Amino acid sequence: MNDHRLDYFLFPHTSPPETDARRLTLVIPRVHLLQVLDRPVLSPWAEKRFPGRKVIGDAALLASTRSFLKELRDLARIHGYGGALASMNDKWRAETLESRAGIQSELSGRSIGDADLKQALLMEAAVFIEMAQELDERQRDLDAIKAESNRMEADLKKILGVSPEEELDEAAQLLSPPLASENRDIFYMLANRMACWSRLFLHAPPDAAPVLVALSGEVVEEVLDPLRTHCGRLGLTLPVQCFELPSIPAPDGLSDGTFETLLAELRESGLAESLGRGLDRFITQPEDDSARKEIDRVCGTLGGRVRQGLRKSGIEDGMSFRMTLVKIGYDGNVGFWECLDKETSAAGRVRIAAPPAGILHLSGV
Repeated sequence: MNDHRLDYFLFPHTSPPETDARRLTLVIPRVHLLQVLDRPVLSPWAEKRFPGRKVIGDAALLASTRSFLKELRDLARIHGYGGALASMNDKWRAETLESRAGIQSELSGRSIGDADLKQALLMEAAVFIEMAQELDERQRDLDAIKAESNRMEADLKKILGVSPEEELDEAAQLLSPPLASENRDIFYMLANRMACWSRLFLHAPPDAAPVLVALSGEVVEEVLDPLRTHCGRLGLTLPVQCFELPSIPAPDGLSDGTFETLLAELRESGLAESLGRGLDRFITQPEDDSARKEIDRVCGTLGGRVRQGLRKSGIEDGMSFRMTLVKIGYDGNVGFWECLDKETSAAGRVRIAAPPAGILHLSGV
């Protein structure tokens, strides 16, 4: 547990992009990352703020996962990581649970049983999440190259005094293609990511209800879709409430050193602690007027501090972001995790975790 009441988990990703990691860090004291094999490579300032939570301790299963992962990496060198993930998905759809467990038991020389089925399902989830994480890290590298290129272009404009900007932009588009796709690959095969993440999470869930942290409202819609479908079949409605937090200037343009200094100032002033406590209270009591006023006040103060830091670095107000809290009303007949991963109940004797206390998602303003 962290110093606050609630535990926050990045969902369904295991490696946050740099821009999103900075924004999350300003608002949430600590966000756990599910970890199967190795931790993702993060900026030094992010290491303690995004701790890993290992979900598999079985050495044999981890060894099998590494072996299968090596085969998929070889496939990815030919077809790309997206192609390798799609290949896994097609294979899973074509095979029943029994046949997949049969393959695993055949390889190990054992008869099929509940333990085999559980191991097969966990390994599927582990391999998929690892491959998705590597895809995300490659996209993050491309984003970093693009960001550096944009900074160099801005410096060049200042040196040359080129005007108007439209002429340079048009010339740049003619001379070279974009360095990174505008379609973020981190949302590729989102439903599969959620199913595999949920399966791994249920293998070693925390005692208390988690708070899921999503990088976009797109994740929330993907979560709500199977829940609503399930409720519809039972003749039930799914109550959903959304609560927006105040917008905050994005710290995207700050250097790593300046951003670390800003985080230290927030911590030393007690603002980070106040924000953490206020956020916990708001998530558990979003309709309480005093809880709402407290989080609004603290977010307002935070926004002012970030704005000051940007101006000291010569960065005028640009992009802003906000967090939105989504609260889902649960009925006893609606299983949150089972709706996300249809094979949860078949994955052996897994302790079903409490549904999330809420879902927080990022959005630009």
